[in-house]
Amino acid sequence: MNEYLSKVFGNRVFASEYRLPGTAPFYLVNGYTTEKFTLDNSECIIITPTDTSARLPVLKKHYGKICEISGLPCALHLEKLTAGQRENLISDNIPFVSGLQVYLPFWGTVFTAKLNAPREISESMTPTTQLVFLYVFYRLSAGRRINASIVSEELKLPKSTAAKAVQDLCAYGLLKISAAGTNKWISFNGESSDVLNRAMPLMRTPVRKEVWLKSVPNNIPYMLGGIRALSENSMLASNERDGAIVYSGEKAKQLPNDLLICKRDFDDLGGVAAEVWKYEPSLLSDGATVDELSLFVCLKDNEDERVQKELDSIRERFGITEVES
Repeated sequence: MNEYLSKVFGNRVFASEYRLPGTAPFYLVNGYTTEKFTLDNSECIIITPTDTSARLPVLKKHYGKICEISGLPCALHLEKLTAGQRENLISDNIPFVSGLQVYLPFWGTVFTAKLNAPREISESMTPTTQLVFLYVFYRLSAGRRINASIVSEELKLPKSTAAKAVQDLCAYGLLKISAAGTNKWISFNGESSDVLNRAMPLMRTPVRKEVWLKSVPNNIPYMLGGIRALSENSMLASNERDGAIVYSGEKAKQLPNDLLICKRDFDDLGGVAAEVWKYEPSLLSDGATVDELSLFVCLKDNEDERVQKELDSIRERFGITEVES
């Protein structure tokens, strides 16, 4: 029980020995073990019957006596409770701890489900988790308040998907959640630059595949990525053989088959290099180019010294020092 309450309340709860006063009836002194728990400045007594077969009406009566004698809030510690017994105790406002169920109204605490097991997270972010991280990073860096509902709405993700991504990012130690009323606000778990450097080894290129086109269709929105995007805000020159224009997976499905060519035809005859991304790039950028951090992840392993020189401006702007995968 001590270990479980410590998991629930963290290092704010402390256990200590407690003995009923000598004037207490013999059947209470011998029939129960007692322990004091302190949460911040609030104390309570957890009482555990030595006779596991004792019936609930008797336990409730003895509970009342111990409350009266100790002068402190008390709670019954019972190994097992049926649903009916649990409802009976709650209806009579009798606090209890049973297995992984907690009802401690004097501490404003009600848990009726198991504690979440430690989240199993992969060695790298999923594309959705990476999208959520970058979105949250940009918004928090701009001073905006963010919660999972806002993430879901603005990224057009199911609420359960957005919530899971945020939970995974908390499990990675990048974000944390703080409650304020009914809202659960997201914040950095540390300085923003430190968080970003810890996130970098977990992020992967958003490029799902490369495709080559005879020309750019006019009716399908795209963004500039790769070296073409990097050259937009730098002195780096690009040509038609440099990647790339970027489509999300959904938009790539709209590409006409008669515009698609193979890599050999592209090399021999020219055309347009394109990338299909694992997430929608326009969700992270309002301009014509993809967002800088996604671009950085795409190009950070590029061996061209000209590219690395231009990426240095992104490194400096965001305080990136760790780029190893």
